[in-house]
Amino acid sequence: MSARLFAALELPAPVRDALGAFGRAAAADDFALRAVRDDALHVTLAFLGHRALDDIDPARDAVREVAAPVPDLALGDALWLAPRRPHVLTVAVSDPRDELAALHRAARAIGETEEEQRTATFLRDSSREAAETLGV
Repeated sequence: MSARLFAALELPAPVRDALGAFGRAAAADDFALRAVRDDALHVTLAFLGHRALDDIDPARDAVREVAAPVPDLALGDALWLAPRRPHVLTVAVSDPRDELAALHRAARAIGETEEEQRTATFLRDSSREAAETLGV
């Protein structure tokens, strides 16, 4: 058995609420969109791919070792991914101190997979700003 793992930051409740309302409003105007539940909203740091269930605890421990508040994050403009065929509505994140990039590198240190490489390529192709923020 395996699980699809990723490392993410939780968002403060007021930010989740505001983004959730934004997503619901966007989805109400476009039948092709589906709003995500507020409690599922997060900042993805790294996709780790499908991993054996035995990898879950070491992955969680590795991320927790470097976990730290990232106080200077700010939300930017709405972004459609992928630009050529948009199907995901996301939001730009500004990280003036590059704290997300350090967390991203730590999460990736668990071991890069083919899926993680494809995700990095998708980010680079879809959103230069997101790729630069995460340092991919």
